[in-house]
Amino acid sequence: MIFSFLKEAHRVNNMFPYYEQNIYISDKINEWINETYKKHGVNIYNFCNEWVEYFGNRPEMWPKGHKQKSEHYAKRAEYDRLGISNYMCWKYDYKQKDNLFGLDALYKNMPKKVFTIDKKQEFEAVLMYCWLHGITSDAEYWDKYIENVS
Repeated sequence: MIFSFLKEAHRVNNMFPYYEQNIYISDKINEWINETYKKHGVNIYNFCNEWVEYFGNRPEMWPKGHKQKSEHYAKRAEYDRLGISNYMCWKYDYKQKDNLFGLDALYKNMPKKVFTIDKKQEFEAVLMYCWLHGITSDAEYWDKYIENVS
């Protein structure tokens, strides 16, 4: 019963393809996302969007060089004392060159499907898009980033 519920929730969650949301990354990546959705019913964009939200709230998962103190860092002890998550004490350096968003471990553990094999760079670009358009806003960096990826 629970399995059926989860399966149906996943199906409903993935019913609305990203292209209905006016998202553009690059011709090649958008085509890959469209084809994956049409052929396999897997919404790459939703997956990446959910991952960056999950990852963003867990600084303990962030690679060492990517974790920087935020302006709220001084309140860290107070957050701990109150039992409040201290993820606001940190900010993620998305301008690093390697292992963005924990992609090394994430990609390694992904199922080896036709739409995931040799697509690590594409996943990184979608994750970056989701981060820069959902978690934070840095249109200038997005323009530089996508220029190097395309």
